[in-house]
Amino acid sequence: MRLDNGVEISIDKVESRVVAIAVGVGIGSIYEEPNQRGISHLLEHMMFKSNKWIKGEELDMMIEGLGGMANAFTGRDYTIYVFEATARECTPIDRYSMQDDGERYVSIGRIHK
Repeated sequence: MRLDNGVEISIDKVESRVVAIAVGVGIGSIYEEPNQRGISHLLEHMMFKSNKWIKGEELDMMIEGLGGMANAFTGRDYTIYVFEATARECTPIDRYSMQDDGERYVSIGRIHK
């Protein structure tokens, strides 16, 4: 599913004890100017720092409280953020409450373990 702002969402339902959300951003080192080398990787780390909505340690505690973990990595032309938690601790997402454009399998995925 593609939102009006161009964001693509995909949902895969897999029976699993682990729930995962992966967010991919089309930015990486290949887009950096010579005087900006490393900025993509720095921004990746800054995403886990405190901001006006939540403190960095609160995010960690919230995810760990769900039996989960957060991680990220930057490649040449992408940055990926991954959040995992145990399924029993997570509230199910009602995919039908999301925008329905005929493609119901749009979204957040579950990692099969």
